[in-house]
Amino acid sequence: MRQFDRLLVDGVWCEAELRHEYDDQATGKRGPFWIEELRTIQVAAFDLNEYAEARRGFTTDEWIALLIRTIGRSLSVWRSGAR
Repeated sequence: MRQFDRLLVDGVWCEAELRHEYDDQATGKRGPFWIEELRTIQVAAFDLNEYAEARRGFTTDEWIALLIRTIGRSLSVWRSGAR
């Protein structure tokens, strides 16, 4: 937390790699989920007007494709109507 002071502040994201390690001997003492790796993504400032202006540079189909990719999905598995 000292290294990434804005980690718990609005608008800051991270990528986390989780590991599940269930230990029936440790029940109630600790959780079965562990953070294996944490990659922080800190956003210093967000300009909504700049964002909206950049969005105008995309077609609707390009924008939908971008959104689908940002949630980790492959565009190839989505039919056009399902997008």
